[in-house]
Amino acid sequence: MIDYKISDVLIINTANVDGEITDASSVDIANNSGTILEGDVITGTGIVGSVTVASISEDAVTVGLSTIQTLADDTLLSFTRADATGYDYLTLSEIKSYLKVDNSSDDDLLITMLNAAASYIERQFKQTLKNRDITIQYDANEKYIDLLFCPMTSITNVTYTSANSNASGTFTESTDYWTYGLTDSRTRSLVFDINKSYQTVTIYYNSDGRVVPFEMKLATLAYIKVMYDNNRSFFDKDVPTAPPTETIQLMSPYKPIVI
Repeated sequence: MIDYKISDVLIINTANVDGEITDASSVDIANNSGTILEGDVITGTGIVGSVTVASISEDAVTVGLSTIQTLADDTLLSFTRADATGYDYLTLSEIKSYLKVDNSSDDDLLITMLNAAASYIERQFKQTLKNRDITIQYDANEKYIDLLFCPMTSITNVTYTSANSNASGTFTESTDYWTYGLTDSRTRSLVFDINKSYQTVTIYYNSDGRVVPFEMKLATLAYIKVMYDNNRSFFDKDVPTAPPTETIQLMSPYKPIVI
């Protein structure tokens, strides 16, 4: 394996230009498909350069543009951003109940600790705990490939480069490769069987981990408890930062089997 990348899924909303504009820094829109936010990347016919949403009116009718644009009436625009919301498989009330915390003074700290514990479990045990897009690249003619992260929800694309990178293309399922394993399985990463040679192969897939087993919730809570009980010195060099035994034991059935 060369490398992998785990990223938040993209949220893409659309809207139509409501009245043409010429050399303007804002545009009226209609037929919004979802919520548009400042910072969203705008693409569409007529958009020149890199353009983002500089502002959005309270009624979501007028969008401020980061650069001046000229757009025709009724042009379809796309507004894209990464879904950077935190982990939500545990609520703040569930965390506080587990820790027996009654006050609200540490609410922000507990959410930070949830995100830290979840991020560790996600990467250490290769189990996604939110909706993720995964990119994984292998090299040098490995015939069997494990996708590492569970669950595998859907494959988006499989691309390759040939020897000396003098050719590239896309592999097709059931022609160039086959998969073995269960879709949406938490206990086994999907395996690729590729029947063509390549220099590198890059696999793009979605791993929707928003449905979290109870054991993973308890594993997260156990880790949060260690952090919270030692929050003043948790990252001090003399204090172990490893997760508690309970977290390791609860997650052990979900450690992906890799061939």
